[in-house]
Amino acid sequence: MPNSRHFAIRGAVAARLLASPALAGGNVRIGTRRPMAQAVNAQVHVDLDESPATGAALNTTEWSTRIRVECIARETATAADLAADALVTAVHDRLMAEPTLSGAAIDTRPLGIAWVPDDEADASLAVCQALFLVRHRTPRASIATA
Repeated sequence: MPNSRHFAIRGAVAARLLASPALAGGNVRIGTRRPMAQAVNAQVHVDLDESPATGAALNTTEWSTRIRVECIARETATAADLAADALVTAVHDRLMAEPTLSGAAIDTRPLGIAWVPDDEADASLAVCQALFLVRHRTPRASIATA
C-alpha cells in the first residue's frame, strides 16, 4: 500500500537535511522522537504537524503541510544552547536554499522557531524547534504517492 504524499514531503525535508554535508553528522530521524544516545552530540527529528487542504483547481488539491524540525544538541566544547541554535540555523538555511524540495513542493517557508527550556532529564541537552509550511499538490482523487 502506498504512503501519502504528506509522508513523501516529510521524507523530502529529511533528504535535504541529509544532503552532503549532512547536518548533525547524519543523525536525522523521521517520525517519532527517540531519546538521543549518550554517544551522540547532535540529532535532528523531522515530523508532520498538520496539513489542511487550502485549495483545489484543475483536479488537484493544494495542501499546506506543517513540518516540525527539532534540533537537539549536547554540551561538548560548545555550550548545548549555542550548538542547538547553530543546528536550527543550518536547518533553516538548508531548507530555504531549495524551497521546492527538489520539485516535491510548490514552496517551503518558515513559520517560527522555539527555543525549548533545558531538558529536565538531561541538563547537558538543548533543543530548538523550527516549524515550516510546505505547500504541495496532490490529485484530487488520491493523496497516495505514485
